[in-house]
Parts: sequence; C-alpha cells; structure tokens
Amino acid sequence: MRNPLVAGGEYKGGRPPNTFITHTVPCIHENTIIVAATHPSLHTASPKEDGWFISDFYAFNYLFKDTVKDQTWLTAADPSRLLEKYGNYLHGHPRCDRKVVLNQEILQSEITPVTIIEPAKMIESFLNEVAEASSRAKRNGCPLLLMLFCHGVENHHLLLNNNDIKRGLSITRLRGVLESGIAVTLFSTSCFSGGWAMTRDLNITAMAAAECDKVSTSWRLSDSVKRACGGVFSGHTIEALTKITTPLLPQDYGPEGPPADEDDSLQPSEANEVQTETYNEFCRAVVTAIDTDTDWHSALFTQLTFSAQDDQWEYSWSRRSGLPLARFKERWHQLPVYPATSPMAITEDICFTGGAVINDMTCHLLHARVKSMASLFYNICDADWVKGQDVGLGGAIHSYLQGTPTKYSEAEIAGIIRFRWMTSRLIDSFIEDHGLTAPSGQICILWNMEEHEIAMRKKHGAREWSGRRRTIWADLLRGDGLIRPSANQGPPFYRPLQYVVAVITEKLYAEGEDKANAAVEAYCNFVATLRKHHIASAIDSATVRASARSWLKVVGRRIRRSLSPRKTQRAPLREGFAGQSIKEDGEEGNAALSS
Repeated sequence: MRNPLVAGGEYKGGRPPNTFITHTVPCIHENTIIVAATHPSLHTASPKEDGWFISDFYAFNYLFKDTVKDQTWLTAADPSRLLEKYGNYLHGHPRCDRKVVLNQEILQSEITPVTIIEPAKMIESFLNEVAEASSRAKRNGCPLLLMLFCHGVENHHLLLNNNDIKRGLSITRLRGVLESGIAVTLFSTSCFSGGWAMTRDLNITAMAAAECDKVSTSWRLSDSVKRACGGVFSGHTIEALTKITTPLLPQDYGPEGPPADEDDSLQPSEANEVQTETYNEFCRAVVTAIDTDTDWHSALFTQLTFSAQDDQWEYSWSRRSGLPLARFKERWHQLPVYPATSPMAITEDICFTGGAVINDMTCHLLHARVKSMASLFYNICDADWVKGQDVGLGGAIHSYLQGTPTKYSEAEIAGIIRFRWMTSRLIDSFIEDHGLTAPSGQICILWNMEEHEIAMRKKHGAREWSGRRRTIWADLLRGDGLIRPSANQGPPFYRPLQYVVAVITEKLYAEGEDKANAAVEAYCNFVATLRKHHIASAIDSATVRASARSWLKVVGRRIRRSLSPRKTQRAPLREGFAGQSIKEDGEEGNAALSS
C-alpha cells in the first residue's frame, strides 16, 4: 500500500505523481517534523564551488524558523567559520537583487541552530535522525519533511558523504529507516534528484529542483564577487582494471558466477602509503598507455517564489494546504538585499561557429596553450557553469584565468578540458557516422540545451517531450552509455549523453520507436566497443603490467600469468573519428583474455 498524501492535501483524482518540480517552499503544517542536511565542508563551501547548497540550506532554515517545533538541520561546516572565511552568503541570480541568507546577525538570532557533523559521518547521522524522526511521526501522526541540499549522480545516489561519488546515499538505505504508513515529503536540490521519486522503491511524495535526467542549476557567477549562489576512456579503464572482476586476475567463479560485490575496488578504502603509491603509479601507467594508443590530434534559472498558481502543485493538488505562503513571503522580504551586479567581464559576446571553434581548440591543444584552451572553453560552455558540480569547476577555471589559485593545477585544468572536448567530438563523430541529425544543427560542445528544450516542449508538449526524453535517458544509462572521467579529469560530464538523448528523442518523433531503439543500441555498442579496445590497449602495455604486479602484490593479489601481448588477441580496427580506432560492427574484441 502506498504511503498517504501529506496531511491536508487533496488530490485531483487518478494516481498522484511521484515527483514534480517546484519553485516555492514545501508544504508545512504546524506539526510537521523537518530533517534537513547539506554536504559542503569548510573547504568546499566556497561560493565559487558548492556554496550554493549552503545558500539554499540557510534560506530554507531562515524561512522555517519558529514555524514548527521539531526540526533538525545537519551541516558539515560551522557557519561561524564559513562567514570568517567566505563572508556573507547570497541567494538569487546575480543579475537581479539578491537576498543575504547568512551573515552574523542572521546567524545569531534568525535561524534554527544547526548540528555540525563530520563530513565522513554525514550519511549515517542523517539516516539516524530520519529513523528517529520517522518513529516520532508515526507515534504522533505527524507528516515528515526531508530536505537534502547536495550533489547527486546519475544512479540517483545523493552525495552527502563529502561528495564521495562511490559512497552516496541510496534509495534503498533511506527507505530502510522509514516507518510504514507515514506521510513523507522529500525536497531535494540535488542533480538528478527527480530520479528518487521516479523509482518505485521509494513511495514518498517528492519535490525536486532537477528532473530525473537533468542537473540542478545554481546561480551564475557574478562579476564583482565571482560567487555562485588523459584519454576519454581512462576513467572507465582504470575502474575496470582495479575492481574485483579485473582481467588482471584469474576469474575462476564456478557455476555461481561472479561475486555479489563484483564492482568493489581492490584498492582498500583506507590504503597505506605503499598501496597508495603503487596504485597511483598503476593509474598513471594506464593513462599513458591508452593516451599513446589514441591519436587525439585529428533548465533555466529558477527563482524562489511564494505562489503556487503556476507551480506543479496545481498538477498534484486541488489546493495547497498547510501554512500560508504569504507568511513565508513576508519573512523573505525582511532579509537584507544585495544589489544586482553586471554580467561577468570575462564572458565575451561572441557568436561561435562549429568550424571556427574546432579549428581554434585543435590548435590550442596541439601547442598546449592552456590559457587559450581555458578561455575558449570557458566561454563556449557558459551555460554549464551553473549546473551541479560544474559550478565549482567553472569557478576554478575563472580563477585560473584571473591568475588566482584554484584547487586544480594548470595540468589538471588542461586534462579536464581535453577530456570534455574529446568526448564531445567523439559524440559528434557518432552522430555523423550514423546519419543522425544534430539538435538545432549544433555540434555537441556548442549545443544550447535550454533553448532546445524550450523549442521541443513547445513543439511536442512539455509532458510528452519530457516523458519520452526520460525514457531514452534511462535506456542509455542501462546500456552504460555515460562516458565517465577519471579521478583527475574533473566532475561527471553529462552534456554528451544529454546531447545524444536529444538526438534520439527527435528520431523517435520523426521515425518511430523501432528506429529510436536501434539508435540507442548502436550508441551503447559504440561506447562499449571503444571501452573494450582501451582496456586491451592498457593490458598490452608492458609498463601497465609491471605496475599492476607491484600494486596487486601490496594488496594481497597475484596477477594472471597469461597477460603477454601475444595472447591478447586484438580485434582488427578501422580508422574513425580523428584517428580513433573503432572496431567493425559485430566484433567482440578481447574483453575475455585467453589463459
């Protein structure tokens, strides 16, 4: 049986939606129990990085002060130290007047006190608080509101644990601590947060700042304070060669098949100095090997509102219940105002064309002109710097261009740009080779997703277009179509897959479901073939095999004896995009190495 609607809600017949997008505050009753959490630590809470989560966290904390008695707010950063290090936190678009949501005066008397948690213990602490709150909610018949301000990844895990992409909070774990039969609302500003409610494993009403296939949007960097309210397949290759099912080790599973924890890494989570050193050396060898093998030369801004009239509350409810929005609006207007700033001076008003950008970037890459690479890339990807983890990356590139220190070295910035550029060009190659139509006639790196989305929603209807696009997105994820960066290639890069989703969704409308399904299969096979080729290239390297032996020895494993190149039967390859070697259709490659 599904959990009941939030107390006071009246649903307009049929089945209530699992999720909807909102630009206003969630529904609050006088007996609502609130548990909220945000992940940025003192080191990552800069307004240039993940500070926009801090702004959201304290904006809602301020709004909800004294509205209900039972509310808990968990954060990994002491607000006093945040103010000392970064100054006041702002909320809103820098081209509009913004609200100051955290300063010394607000901290002293205008917010509900927060609980400071060690970053590594945030997930466990949040789950403990939710379990206790869930018990109180069931015992007293109260609605429960969960609020999460953090990054998310495409598998719908929320990165509350200090942005650890491998140890996020899963749907299953959250569901496991909730009492049955209580009214629960999940409010999340995380990337892909809509995916929580799209999954039938979690029967709760959910409001999300991002749909299940989109990255949530932060506020653009402003002009005055600049704050934000190796190879393409090296990441996958390293992952494939360092987990339990690596082809570097004997794989005698027997009839039971691979172990249940087959995706676990062989590298200990708390590695000692020798294990860390040998692992890093192995990763460097892999990146060098596959880099040498590859000839690489060749949602709109949201504003917090206090009216449900045009929001999707109307899709879900006949009327909004709970405390009146006017109460929150009045309190919001009491916050101090920070005047609007001008657009970023670094952003040039240029009309980019595909050919010119490709020629310029290729020249910069060939001559290792990192400043020129960064300047061009920063400008052409302007819309990306307000989304998810790219907020921090955009801030870092901007700081680098201004000559100020960043958390990335110049070499790392070059590597990130190169990965993103080559991945985008690889997608362009796939689109061209398969006779597909580029959305809006733009190459991947120049594609304006927001403008395209508006046009498609207007053409096909918002709900129908979004539903079909989400289906294609889910199919591509199931087919492992996301090309993931390695640890030193920056945060996840979703633009290429979103581009492919747009291409195939348009094909669905133009040519039907069978053609669209064939395009999904072709793309997933394309990516899988390249991955297999790069894994084989890495194993063929004597340097990789030598460093693998050293690393595996210190983690208590022994490398396979039969890893010589003579026993690695590589499939014939054809020349593809920019010198990339691409196997002919139907060839299996050497994912399984001979003994």
